[in-house]
Amino acid sequence: MALSFMGCTNVGKGLPEVRMARLEKADMSIRYVASGHVVSKTIRIGAPDTGTIVSLPVQLNEPVKKGKVLFQIDDAEARQTLQTIESDIASARAKAEENRALSGIRASQSATQVAQAQRDQEIAALEERQKVIGATREERQKFQESVRQAQEKLRQSETELRRQKQLFKEEISSQSELEKAESQYRQDQSAYREAQADFKAQTQTRREEIDIQRVKALRAADASTLAQQKGQEEDLILFRVRSAEAEVDRLQASAARQRYLIERRRVICPSDGTVSLLNFEQGETVTGSATVLAIVTHGPYYVEAEVDEQDAVHVAVNQPVTITLTSMPGKSYPGKVVEVAPSLEARPQGPSDHKVLRIKVNFAEKLPELRSGLEADVQGQVGLAKEAMSVPRSSLIRDSGKDYVYTVKDGKLSRIEVTLGTVSGDRAEIKSGLTPSTDVVVEGGDGLAAGTAVKVVK
Repeated sequence: MALSFMGCTNVGKGLPEVRMARLEKADMSIRYVASGHVVSKTIRIGAPDTGTIVSLPVQLNEPVKKGKVLFQIDDAEARQTLQTIESDIASARAKAEENRALSGIRASQSATQVAQAQRDQEIAALEERQKVIGATREERQKFQESVRQAQEKLRQSETELRRQKQLFKEEISSQSELEKAESQYRQDQSAYREAQADFKAQTQTRREEIDIQRVKALRAADASTLAQQKGQEEDLILFRVRSAEAEVDRLQASAARQRYLIERRRVICPSDGTVSLLNFEQGETVTGSATVLAIVTHGPYYVEAEVDEQDAVHVAVNQPVTITLTSMPGKSYPGKVVEVAPSLEARPQGPSDHKVLRIKVNFAEKLPELRSGLEADVQGQVGLAKEAMSVPRSSLIRDSGKDYVYTVKDGKLSRIEVTLGTVSGDRAEIKSGLTPSTDVVVEGGDGLAAGTAVKVVK
């Protein structure tokens, strides 16, 4: 767009001077420029625990490498605790091994085992005694049957003898028949007594057998008791083994915790950088989480910039941009928008109604010449507005959410409300409020009120 600066014959002395430009139609590049600084990540290093700083081998503005010890918090108490725990672990392991060894050995001889051995000896003696007497169960049954038969025969002989006596008394039978019955009775009586004597001799053998059965029953009871005792002893030993092993595990966890506490009190540099903040000195006491120092990392570098409110609509994530550095004139670097703030905010140290949008821009390549703090401008090209009516952005006046421009009429400032279209770079498209032939104030109108007499200069 061609701009023509207008002069005026008004040569009043002492009047504020203003410069003007005419609104004209032309193609307008849609772009934005954001100002900012090159920055890199700042890492704040806090104290892991409350304690005394016993070592602080870094200084302010000192370059540091990743892995370097930044500071050390006193860990004497933790080390003493760890030593005690390790001693307890050794004792617990020894106890576990002792009980584990017992679990593989049969339970020691108990009173029940002694009683069981005595039962075995008693059974053996009774069985030997039974052999000496020499009667088996079958033999005793035969003797018992002999007694029964002898008793039955004696009963029959006795009945026959009484009958013969009665017959002889009645003179029915002879003397010889009576004597024969008496003789038979005496024989059967003698046989019965012999059978009884033989059976009586076997009674002791029966008692021995009963004793053997009784002792065997006692031995079986002893065996059951012994099995129960062994099971209880084995369960107890197993419980002791597991308890000792659990104690070892618990102590090992405590030892690991103490090693962690010792390790974390030795603070290591997480990245290459420069110490930018140092809040404590060696020998001072810090509380947990207090910031001891800060490190500005040596990359990756990026640009934090502020986009004016009028250009905010043109910014988007992944948008390609061009970065220029004030300290490196004539050079430009490709980049990309990687973060856009969710909302606008008031510009620091600026008018409260002047808002900006914060963005983060990454460099497309690693540049060794970059340093934190370098001033940078970010320019984004987003399109082209065909035959747009535009004025310099310096002519715009923002008041109560509305946009205005100044014109000069009869030597005085006149404020005209305008409707803006695309705002790009240093140009602003005018949608309504002005005609193409209108001249607007582009310089010198700041701080002047409408109606102020001014002098137009070339």
